[in-house]
Amino acid sequence: MVNMIKGGNVSVPRLPDVQPLPNVQHQKLLDQLAQSVKVIGDKLNEEQNLNHQIDGLVRLGDRKIFSRLVEGVFSDGLINWGRIIVLYYAVGKLAVKMVLANMPTVFSELLDSCLDFFRRKLLVWICNMGGWVRRSAAFQR
Repeated sequence: MVNMIKGGNVSVPRLPDVQPLPNVQHQKLLDQLAQSVKVIGDKLNEEQNLNHQIDGLVRLGDRKIFSRLVEGVFSDGLINWGRIIVLYYAVGKLAVKMVLANMPTVFSELLDSCLDFFRRKLLVWICNMGGWVRRSAAFQR
């Protein structure tokens, strides 16, 4: 998959241009949401348990780590936006730490597993929920 991206064989839809908000209420809602995202993001970044768990998994250097992580996250069959976002947060941090720890093979396998799982499981769910790009394109109209 990484080679497909590097080779330019992947077609990525263009995001809609940013449009000015039509009124003050919309701007206020946007500002409130931006503030909420900042607060939640900062809390996630400061979450000691999660960050220590990620560090512990990096030290293990396990090649099958992503499939085991996904099994745990979705073991109850429930998929939701919160789990998807936090999973990608954790995988992103794992990936960066594996590169910094000079574990390129484990990093590559983590990335391949992540992209494979996304294609096989999450993409269908995301599309059924209206998708990412299609939702944002609706605001453009």
